[in-house]
Amino acid sequence: MESVNPALQLVGHIDERSRIGALLQDAVKGSSGVLVLSGPPGIGKTALLGEAAERAEGFMIVRVTGVESEMGFGYAGVHQFVAPLLSHADGLPGPQRLALDAALGRALHTEFDPFVVALALLSLLGEAARGHPVLVCVDDAHWLDRDSAMAIGFVARRLQAERVAMLVAVREAAEPHIGFDRLPRMQLHALSASDARALVRSTASGIVRGSVADVIVAAAGGNPLALVELPKALTDEQLDGASPLPDPLPLGPGLVSLFTARLSRLGVGAQTALLLVATEQQGQELLFRRAAGALSVDWDQAAAEAEASGLLTRSPVVTFLHPLVRSAVYYGAAAERRRGAHAAIASALASTDDLDRRAWHLAAAVVEADERVAEALEAAAEAARRRGSPSLAANYLRRAAELTPSPARATTRMLEAARAELIAGDVPTAREIIGRAAVDPAWEREHADAGWTQALTDLVEGRARDAARVLGGLLPMIDGNDREAAEGASIASVAASVAAGHLIDDATRRAIADGISRLGASRAPSDLVGGLSDALIRRWSDGAAGLGPLRRVVAAIAGNPESVEQAAGHHLHVAFYNLVLAAQELLDDRAWEDLAQAWIRTSRRTGALTALPLALGSLSWLEVVQGRFRSAASHLAEIEDIVSLTGVRGLLGEPAPAAVMREAWRGNDEATRTGARRMMNDALDRGQGIGVDQGHAALTLLELGAGRYDAALRFAQRVNDHDAIPFGMLSRADFVEAAVRSGHPELVPTALETLTTLAAASSTPWARGTLARASALSADGAEAEEHFTVALSELSASSIVTDVARTQLLYGEWLRRARRKREARTALEHALHTFESIGAIGYAGRARAELAATGSHRRTRSAPPDALTPQEAQIARLAAAGERNSDIAEQLFITTSTVEYHLRKVFVKLGVRSRTELARMDLPS
Repeated sequence: MESVNPALQLVGHIDERSRIGALLQDAVKGSSGVLVLSGPPGIGKTALLGEAAERAEGFMIVRVTGVESEMGFGYAGVHQFVAPLLSHADGLPGPQRLALDAALGRALHTEFDPFVVALALLSLLGEAARGHPVLVCVDDAHWLDRDSAMAIGFVARRLQAERVAMLVAVREAAEPHIGFDRLPRMQLHALSASDARALVRSTASGIVRGSVADVIVAAAGGNPLALVELPKALTDEQLDGASPLPDPLPLGPGLVSLFTARLSRLGVGAQTALLLVATEQQGQELLFRRAAGALSVDWDQAAAEAEASGLLTRSPVVTFLHPLVRSAVYYGAAAERRRGAHAAIASALASTDDLDRRAWHLAAAVVEADERVAEALEAAAEAARRRGSPSLAANYLRRAAELTPSPARATTRMLEAARAELIAGDVPTAREIIGRAAVDPAWEREHADAGWTQALTDLVEGRARDAARVLGGLLPMIDGNDREAAEGASIASVAASVAAGHLIDDATRRAIADGISRLGASRAPSDLVGGLSDALIRRWSDGAAGLGPLRRVVAAIAGNPESVEQAAGHHLHVAFYNLVLAAQELLDDRAWEDLAQAWIRTSRRTGALTALPLALGSLSWLEVVQGRFRSAASHLAEIEDIVSLTGVRGLLGEPAPAAVMREAWRGNDEATRTGARRMMNDALDRGQGIGVDQGHAALTLLELGAGRYDAALRFAQRVNDHDAIPFGMLSRADFVEAAVRSGHPELVPTALETLTTLAAASSTPWARGTLARASALSADGAEAEEHFTVALSELSASSIVTDVARTQLLYGEWLRRARRKREARTALEHALHTFESIGAIGYAGRARAELAATGSHRRTRSAPPDALTPQEAQIARLAAAGERNSDIAEQLFITTSTVEYHLRKVFVKLGVRSRTELARMDLPS
């Protein structure tokens, strides 16, 4: 077993050093841990990371350092992370290897899922840790680019049993979205006076008189970096008290000037070499040699002098020995010299394929507006968008706007940057960009563009009613011949209207319906996305009249979901939201699943972190009604991971609707009521009528499962009153069941008439089966049985297992009341088997009670000998199904070591010795 060296000499920070030591020992013993060190600049974070690396004997060390100027480059930090781990890359699963190569710019593969990149990092760490424990040191994490921060933060939250210790240093004022906000954290504080004096004396070049040390200690305020650096600016005479001290001693930004003084003693060539390294942080010596040549500097000679000064190292890459040196070099140089360095780097990059970085350096090299550079940045933004880095695209677009000669075109690029930030999940930045976009009232197109971008921001934040109001006033301003603006505003208006639902006032409702109708008048018949807007608004404003056109559009697009991207352009994700809503409203489960899966793939590929939770939420709702509760739970967990990174729930709601519906199906009274109440309160606060209706739909289902029909009727009535999308058919079918069972047959005819109209227009098996079941409840004798037979036939042709089982339950209840007990038992047995197998506890209890009334009795399934944790149960089920450990790890976003660790615990708890025995177990759902 590897050992951890005793602590090396470092003044103060006893608690932090002890906790780091424990983290290293845990890694040696086989478990992983993470610690975030937080504090102001110079407080000792970097020194603690350095000491940890010295103490970690036998460890592989992975070092990552955030660089402020690199924050605009996607996956710059990931480059550093993977460098020492690349020997393990050949063992990565194919999709992970492709995604990682694409993120690192080493392959032509341009489409990848950011979460697969993160999983690749996790897999690399897991493989490396099989040979040695691994220490990951992430310094200046607040300066990591967003893609890298999210990927490394993702890894940190999933480390469990891999022999990995991770230390992250971050400034105390850093924003929480950097990806490390949910990890164990220690705040570093100033050194005590005695520790501070000891540090001054141990690092100063000469003798330090006590009174001089006291002045330095007071000036440094206990900051270790200042305590080390301040004496370097003083002469030996000043340190020993023979000469007076400068008054005051430099503080804060003055620390940078200490490095500047050291820089001034270097030759011009060495200073130029340092400036090039400060300008470009990839650390590639060949690139620096080319750039130095463009500035008529001998790189080898200049770099050697800079290295001899103790400011620079050239192994394994060219970099500074302390991050403050970079700031001192870069900001200490005149602006003209900085621009020259960027121009030289851009020139050196001209012969490479790295057009993004070249465009960025070209932009940093110019002062005045330059359309040629702006166009290069715009092209780089589009490439970044295709690679799945919308935040990087936004950075390029903002800089492009600053360099655009035309004020109107500059505004357009700024608004495009805002929309890219919305896709990336950074709503505050998007709002800031919109506020900075100068829109002249005379620019009609740009004024409309700004308006619907503002509305889109409201929509992304989930404030659907506010977005609808803005769009209702904006639609008359948009030129129908401007297809980009017309489609963008129409698609956003539909999404806002449906999401806001009954919370929209009549004036806004009319304005949106009229506005979309006007814009649609000049739309080509082949424009399916535009046709979707027309059809959905007709359904929203005119009832069932819009379902026929809606069915035709969904059928055309569902057969080729990839066509949505070409048709919708930059409005892709809002268009997908509308499409999935349309499939839900039609009760077209096949189209719903195909479109939701396509939306998820597209969101992952484009890095759309605001759209991905919505796409996953749409699929998880379907999975719940398909009886696939475990799959839904996995997607719901991923949703929470993403939301924790972005802080944006958007139209999803809190909690996710599928989570509440899942609890309703499982018969969890308290969880369903609490979740529905939270979801509806959140929806009311943000103007989402759809969330209110989703809460009432879940409560209706809960009450029906428990046989509390009066309560179910009250909740179903509230959804029906709104004629809510996408609940038109399902809510009315539930309403009919609740009305019949609670003794209110007079309420049935109207609901059944509307349901008949909707089902006829939709004409899907699910819709026809739902109508037949509702009709059976209000019929008698042979007519009722005929409806039940049709319902079971139609629903069995769909994927909606829960509705098949509900129909079998209702049919069994009807048969029992008709004194046909043997047939009733058969139907009820089928229903009970389905409810038990998927974990629908409430409905299973209702079916069991009906079976008992027929004279049949079944015992409930026994639980496993020892309860498994949710993660253990998930791993056990996958292992029992024959999945390999590596496949399980990839599905659950963990490492194979963690899978092995949990499987060992599962085997002990269940008393099994092999996967064969595990496969025979009745594992919990």
